[in-house]
Amino acid sequence: MVAVAARLAYFTFHNHILHPYLVNQGMGQGSLTEDITVYGDVAEEFIGTILNSAGFDLEGIWDATRDGWLAPDLGQTYAFTWGPAGNTGGYVKLSGNGVLDKFDIKAPVKGIVRFTAHVKPTGTISRGVW
Repeated sequence: MVAVAARLAYFTFHNHILHPYLVNQGMGQGSLTEDITVYGDVAEEFIGTILNSAGFDLEGIWDATRDGWLAPDLGQTYAFTWGPAGNTGGYVKLSGNGVLDKFDIKAPVKGIVRFTAHVKPTGTISRGVW
């Protein structure tokens, strides 16, 4: 198995290149399941549905420029592109549209000002290569 360096990860939202300012990024995926347990079953039973859910968690170094990019986009739907290994030819590329549904700014006493954000994809996520 070949390890991939995360330092090359790539992320854009609303044509803003965010990855140079991020310290952590990731995508969680899931599938909706329905409980089909009936009387007489001795264990729970579930069936997967066609609905999938996903979301991108972003954490980065905050400044006025990033604030100017993200704060106005809160609640808005725009295109995103993510390359977990970077944007080099042949690497995995995920793209689609998503809603920026979270944008938080944190200013700890002992630290630098950072932001966290969440992009909730709407519709299908296209999976391909660069």
